[in-house]
Amino acid sequence: MAKTPAQGLLVTDTTIEVLALKVAAGKYRISSYGWSQLPKGVVGGGKVINSRALAGEIKKLMATVRPKLNLGPVVLGLPQAYVFLKVFALPKFEGKDLEEAIGWHMESLSPVIPENTYTSYEVVGESGDKQILVIVAAVQKEIVDAYVEAVSLAGVE
Repeated sequence: MAKTPAQGLLVTDTTIEVLALKVAAGKYRISSYGWSQLPKGVVGGGKVINSRALAGEIKKLMATVRPKLNLGPVVLGLPQAYVFLKVFALPKFEGKDLEEAIGWHMESLSPVIPENTYTSYEVVGESGDKQILVIVAAVQKEIVDAYVEAVSLAGVE
């Protein structure tokens, strides 16, 4: 059941989109949406080429969307080609043992997940055989940092 409003920002090589969701009767409803074309040379191949130009385009778009959006927090979508996701099962551990088991599993992925990446995990459920399901996400720091820089320059949290 939906409880809190949410905002999202998605950047592609050619467009930017913003979306705000409000909660009505326990369900999400779209309250604001906007998109605009990006000039060439701002984002290419999913990578930010010019952070300042992207920040300016985000500011312009945020100013034109009605009803007006606040400047955060915003969920930022990253290019799918750069995001590594894996779901795996582990025996049901608690606390520090769970963190160690997940850390060990992530280390075993080191040939697949390069150094200089941000990683995160979330326990997403349980399987019928007393195991937990975990999803791991990894993205190169240079990709994330460039998007975060542009969004920060735009004054968006």
